[in-house]
Amino acid sequence: MGEGRGDSVARQSSAILLAAAAFSLGALLQFTNGSVPPGLMSRAMVGLSIVAALGAAGAFAMAPARIAAVGPRTVHRWLGGMLFVQLVLFLFKRPALSLPVDDKAWVLPIAIGIALVGIAAVAAIRDWPRFGRWLLPTAIVVFVALGNWTIRHTPDPGIDVITFQREGLRAISEGANPYSLNMPRVYGNSEYYGAGLTESGRLLIGYPYPPLSLLFEWPFHAVFGDFRYALLAALAAAAVLLARMSRNLTGALAATSLLFTPRSFFVIEQGWTESLVVLALAAVVWSAIRKPAWLPLTLGAFFAMKQYAVFLAPVAFMLVPPADRRKTMGVLARAILVAAIVTLPFALWDVQGFMRSVVEFQFRQPFRIDSLSYLAWFARMTGSQPAAWVGFVAMCAAMAIVAWRSPRTPAGFAAGGAMILFAFFAFNKQAFCNYYFVVVGALWAATSATGASGPRDE
Repeated sequence: MGEGRGDSVARQSSAILLAAAAFSLGALLQFTNGSVPPGLMSRAMVGLSIVAALGAAGAFAMAPARIAAVGPRTVHRWLGGMLFVQLVLFLFKRPALSLPVDDKAWVLPIAIGIALVGIAAVAAIRDWPRFGRWLLPTAIVVFVALGNWTIRHTPDPGIDVITFQREGLRAISEGANPYSLNMPRVYGNSEYYGAGLTESGRLLIGYPYPPLSLLFEWPFHAVFGDFRYALLAALAAAAVLLARMSRNLTGALAATSLLFTPRSFFVIEQGWTESLVVLALAAVVWSAIRKPAWLPLTLGAFFAMKQYAVFLAPVAFMLVPPADRRKTMGVLARAILVAAIVTLPFALWDVQGFMRSVVEFQFRQPFRIDSLSYLAWFARMTGSQPAAWVGFVAMCAAMAIVAWRSPRTPAGFAAGGAMILFAFFAFNKQAFCNYYFVVVGALWAATSATGASGPRDE
């Protein structure tokens, strides 16, 4: 069945709204680093609310009669404008937190890099058939070069996540179980961890994430000596998948915007595994559009990558065309099997250690009043700490709205998934840059997927 005028208008308008949400959240993270001091909390909440409104409008409120008709060229101009602003934002802040404040050596490589990407984007927007094929390769080469520069100049950012992963990778290299370890306590303040989790300068947990992230990182750790090159490669690969979803200028601009989200190098510097989650999510949406036979594999990898990924399982039916709804349970069952095959060998190796590190540790994490979340804002305004279950209620409410209102397409899954995770993080006891980076990635994936001509192009 062909696409009607109303459907086309809805998709193109939704692309602008979703891109605006991704851009706004990226800018908010640029100015806050995802951790908000008291003086900026009210303004940060305004920014967070703008992101929520734009994301919800793009994911839920796509009735064509209520929005102005726009064409692809308008979409490309909006996306191009937002990309240029993102590139300029790089010049206002160190790309990595552990770079010396008074050392401006980063300015020249960043300036050269963003200039090259900007020129490639202008050429692609002006003449896509002639110059479009150069945009993404240029963006990836510049991104990898700047990412390599960042990693080399920030060998020890001093964050516990780096220690967790290096200790986990060391255990795998030695044939030991990463969940049977006790981790060094990086921070002197034990309030960063749950009560009873520290003893004699050690954390009484092992590797706190599912094992797939370690398995992905280990070859890069072995070859390059730093697992963060895996995160760099993951974002580059995610950009390729975003571009291949739609195979047009919308996809190329969305992919480039993902790479040059203002805090992308900060996420790599800090060693956060969310870059791997973004890659897994991009693979899910890409396979749903281009390679449906691969969907159980990519969806299973997504579920196995991070604990909160399973929250999108109830809306996975959006990835399957309406005519094939009876296949949804089969796809989901095979995806769960893939996740189990990857995870269970490590879990059964030391059940107690795995549960303590991957599950119990997450629930015992303390409330962080410096979070970029409505709960932290409420705590500062009232002096009362909200209950942790509020985040789960917000997530379930978002999940119900997504199932009701979002279009039953891969783009709808990505956009709806972004809103589900956003609701969970924005009303959670902890919410920092790495969590919201996944939302940014999902929004750019949804933006690119709206540019595909339908749920199945092949």
